[in-house]
Parts: sequence; C-alpha cells; structure tokens
Amino acid sequence: MQQQLDRIRTLLLNRPEHHHKPLSPITASELQQFERGFHITLPEDYRQFLLQVTNGGIGPAAGLIPLAQAVDYFRQHAGYETILSTPFPHTEEYHQEDEPEVCRAEQLNASKQMDNETFYRTLDFFHASTLDVADLGSGYYIKLVVTGPSRGTVWKDFSAVDEGMHPLDMTFLDWYERWLTSEHYL
Repeated sequence: MQQQLDRIRTLLLNRPEHHHKPLSPITASELQQFERGFHITLPEDYRQFLLQVTNGGIGPAAGLIPLAQAVDYFRQHAGYETILSTPFPHTEEYHQEDEPEVCRAEQLNASKQMDNETFYRTLDFFHASTLDVADLGSGYYIKLVVTGPSRGTVWKDFSAVDEGMHPLDMTFLDWYERWLTSEHYL
C-alpha cells in the first residue's frame, strides 16, 4: 500500500495544472474523532490516503470531497451518527426504486402520510455505510463502502437519475490511481 500511496503522491506533484488543488492531509486526531463520532473505522487504504496524501481536491469533475463535507447530507437528519455504521448489504448493482420499502415510502410521502424527514431517512438506508468521496456533478457520486460485505470498494452512484448504484470492483486507491493516470475513468 505504501508504494501505491507514494506513486499517487508523485502523480499529484507532477500533474499538469488542474482546476482543483489538493488539500492538506488530515491529522490522526481529526481522523480518530471522525471515526469515533460515526462508530466506524474507515478502510485502511482510504485512511492512509487521508493521512498521507490529501483530504480532498484533485479528482474527477467537482473533485474529491473532504471527509467532513462527505457527511454533511447525513447531518441534516436525526440519528445521523449511525448511518455509516449500518452495514451496506449489497455486493452487486442495485436500484433503490426496486426496493419495496422505497416504493411504499414514496407512496406514503406523496399522499402526505409520511413526513419528509421519515421519507429521507428511509432513502438514506439504501446509501447507509457509503461515504461520498468524489462529486461527479449532476447528482452523480463515487462512494466508498465503509461497512458490510463490500467494505473498502468504490461504487458509482447514479441513483439521482434512477440508474442505481454500480460496484467498480476496486479499492479507493486503485480507483484514484486509475483516474489519475487516465482522467477518463469513472
């Protein structure tokens, strides 16, 4: 892993001008505080990336999302502290609209039998244990699974346009290094 981190750091240093600048790495104390607050331990390759390389910046489209901002959406809802420690159950592509709970929640919310807070908490369950690591724009994200059977893998989240979530079958470091060397990889 250290060799891969070193290669990534070298690629970032030798990268032609990019519209995002890498942010400073986070401190061990900041990382521990985040993990304690959400009752998780992030996948080791992502932890080391945050500690040794950068806490956001250079990445596809709108760039890598800093760790604290990656959970801003969850903080809008009561009980957000457990959303990342709830195991992500999926191992292959899925569409949240195919889930019976989502269909029922949409019907109840549309008929005003379910308030918006409860509705969005229901939807959050289908993104539980995933951390937004890159903003591709237009509601598309790259997510890192932090608990469950797919822990440590990155997924494309195109659910904002009903295209579901798709595993990329690689770790964060593999995905990021691949993006750095090709700039066209999702």
